[in-house]
This record gives sequence, C-alpha cells and structure tokens, in this order.
Amino acid sequence: MVQRDHEQKSQIVERRIRDDAALEEAKRKEQAIKEEKLRQERARQDSEARQKEAAKLAAEARKAAFEAAQKEAAEKEAAEKEAAKLREAAASQSSENSQNNIAGIKVFADKYALEAESRRCALVHNQVPENINLNKEFSKYDRQIAKSIGKLMPTTDSVRLVHNCILAWLEYGSINYMKATLL
Repeated sequence: MVQRDHEQKSQIVERRIRDDAALEEAKRKEQAIKEEKLRQERARQDSEARQKEAAKLAAEARKAAFEAAQKEAAEKEAAEKEAAKLREAAASQSSENSQNNIAGIKVFADKYALEAESRRCALVHNQVPENINLNKEFSKYDRQIAKSIGKLMPTTDSVRLVHNCILAWLEYGSINYMKATLL
C-alpha cells in the first residue's frame, strides 16, 4: 500500500512536470509567433516606407525634368525673339542704306548684299541643326553597316581565294596546285 501511494504520488509529480513543461513550451511558441508577426509587420512598414520614398524621389525627378524642359523652351523662345529683333533691325538698316544717294546715284548693292547675307544665315541656321541630328542618327547605322561589312569581308576573301584556285586549276590542270594554294 505504501508502495502504491508512492507510485501514485510519483505519477502525479511526473504529470505536473509534464504539464509545466508543455505549458512552458506553449508559452515559448506563442512568444515566438508574436515576435515573428512583429518582425514581419516591421519589414512590411520598412518596405512601404522605401516605396513611398522611391515614389517621392521619382516625382521630384519628373518635376525637375519638366521644369528644365520649360526653362529650355523659354530660353529658346527668348533667343528666337532676339534673333527676330536683330533681323528686323538689319532689315531696317538695309532699307536706310539702300536709299542713300551718292552724287545722284542710288546704292543698291548694300541692300542686295544684306539680303544675300540674311538668306545665307537663315539657310545655315536652318540646316546645321538638322544635319547634326542626321549625322548622329546615321552614326548608329554606320556602325551596323561596318559590322555587316566586317562579317562579309572574310567571306569575299575566301570566295576570291577559291576563285583564283579554280582559275589556276583550269589553267594548269593540276589539283595538287589548287590544294597547295588553298593551304
């Protein structure tokens, strides 16, 4: 009977120990789950903050590019207005100079020279920027054409060599001569 009571007590103590261990394990798991959720939430918040910052920087870059484009357009327009004023001033000067009388002779050469110069300047100003852009555009194609020619050159050289060998063979009638020239 004493042994039986002792066994029951030991079983009760063992159950308490197992229950306490299971309870501790459950608490540890629960704590680990909470910490994992907290870590994931922080990571999500950091990611959102980085995305917002990237979007903000992109918006600022777009705004700066837009402002730069507006400024460039305004400068170009101002330059065009200034050029138009200079042309008008030159035209008014030419009309004054063309009507000068020297000993009863009207001077027309000044007017025509100014007109020719203004046409030449307009032609240069209109054509040069277009030609610059065309040259840049063609330079891309120039590289592609050069690559294609580079690929064709070995082919044309080998065809030329075989052609010469065949002609030599026809002339001399010897296959050995052809093999020697090919090697």
